[in-house]
Amino acid sequence: MRGPFASYLRRATGDDVRAGDARSTEQYVLDLSWMLDYDARPGLTSPGGKAVLDVRESTLRTAAIHR
Repeated sequence: MRGPFASYLRRATGDDVRAGDARSTEQYVLDLSWMLDYDARPGLTSPGGKAVLDVRESTLRTAAIHR
C-alpha cells in the first residue's frame, strides 16, 4: 500500500480487539487519533480518530469509525 496515509495503516492488534476498536485481528486500523489534539475551523469537524477496515474481495472497506 502506498500514499500519504499508508504509514498509519496497520493490522489490528489484540489490544485493539480488547479495547473494542476492532472485531478481530484480521481487520486493519488507520489510526489518526493523534490529530484529535488539533482544532478545526468553525463549521468543520475536527480531524482524527480511528478507521477500522475489512478486507473484502482484495479491497479495503470501512467497517467502523471511532473518534
